[in-house]
Amino acid sequence: MPWLHMFIHSDGNIYPCCKLAGAKNMVLGNVEQNLKDVWNGEKYREMRKNFKNQDYPLECHQSCFKNTNPLHVFIGQEHKNNKDNFYLNTSPDGSYEYKMKIYNLNESNLCNHKCLYCCGDNSFLLDKNKLIKVAYKNTEKLKQDFLDTADTLDHIIFAAGESTMQENYIFILKELLKRNLTPKIEFVTNFSKHTYNHTNIFELLNNFSNVYVNASIDSFNKRQEYIRVNSKWDTVEANRRELFKYPNIKFVVHSVVTNLNAYALPIFHYDWYRKGYLEKHNLRYITLTTPEQYHLSVMPDKTKQLIYDRYKYYEMFLEDEISTEVNKARPIKKVRQILREIQRAPVYSPKIFIENSVKTNSEFFNIFPEFAIC
Repeated sequence: MPWLHMFIHSDGNIYPCCKLAGAKNMVLGNVEQNLKDVWNGEKYREMRKNFKNQDYPLECHQSCFKNTNPLHVFIGQEHKNNKDNFYLNTSPDGSYEYKMKIYNLNESNLCNHKCLYCCGDNSFLLDKNKLIKVAYKNTEKLKQDFLDTADTLDHIIFAAGESTMQENYIFILKELLKRNLTPKIEFVTNFSKHTYNHTNIFELLNNFSNVYVNASIDSFNKRQEYIRVNSKWDTVEANRRELFKYPNIKFVVHSVVTNLNAYALPIFHYDWYRKGYLEKHNLRYITLTTPEQYHLSVMPDKTKQLIYDRYKYYEMFLEDEISTEVNKARPIKKVRQILREIQRAPVYSPKIFIENSVKTNSEFFNIFPEFAIC
C-alpha cells in the first residue's frame, strides 16, 4: 500500500489505508500539504523502509492481516506481483517516485444514514455537534491534487460519508472522461439515491469500462432499516432495478457482517440471487471489529447454533463458486471464517447487548427473532 495508495479521510488527514483512519499514530500527512511532499515525507518513507524489513505496524496486524476481509482485496494481482520491483526502486531513505496508483477519497462525512456501528467521521448525523467534516477546506486544492496525479492512477475508490452526496466526485468523474482516462472505479454508496443536483450518477459511471457500484447493504426489509438507520428497503430494491439500465456497471454488495445480520444474511443472498439481483460471488463479506457489542461473537449459544445449522445449507449454495474477484478468498471460505469468528468467546456480554437492544427498541425481538429463543 505505501507504494501505491493514499487514503484521504474526511478529517483532512492522510492514512496508509481506510482501515487505519482515525488512528492518530498512523497519520502520514494532511491535505493542507502538497501531496507530493506527503508521499515522500518522513512518515511515508519510514513506513516503506519498515515494510521492506518486514517490520509492520501493530495496527496492520490488528486491522488487516488478521481480519477475515483483508484490505488488500482492493489491490490487483499485477501490483502484488510487482512487490520486488517496488522494493528495488525504493531509495535507501524510503522515498519512491510519485506515481500513485490507487486514489481513495472520503471527501466529507456528509451522509443521510446513521448506521448503528458507524461514527461521526463517516456520518455527520452521528456527530454530537452535527458538524460536517470536509477533508478539503479549499475545493480548488482538492481538484488540483487530483489533476496532479490523475494520469498515473489505475484505480479510484469513492467513499465518504455517502458518495452520492459529494460534489467533487462529479467533478472527478467528468474530468476523467474529458481526459479519456479509464481507471478502475469503485463507487461505494448506501443505495439511497443515484443523483446529485440533477446529475444521474449511474449514467455518468456507465461511461467507464471498468466500473463497480458497491452497495452497502447488510440485510433486507426491517432488518436493513434497523441496522442502517434511515435506509428504506423499497428504495434500495428500486435502485437495484434501476441499475440494470446501465450495462457497463458491475454490481457488488458490501455487507458488514455483525451479530445482527449473520443469521439472515443467507436468506438475503438467496433471495437476490433468485431475483437475478446478485451473483453468488458478488457479495463482499466485511466482518466488523468495533464497536464490540455488534461483534459476531456476541450471541447466546442457542442463537449461534441456529446459525451453524443454517450455514450448512449456505455452504452448499456457495460450494460451486470459485471466483475471488470481490473477496480475497472463495465465498465459501469467507463464510467458514465468519463461522469461526462466531465461535469465539463473546467479546461483550450477550445478555447486556440484548437487554440494551430491547430497551432501545421494543420491536427488537420481532425484527431479530433468533435472539428471542434465549
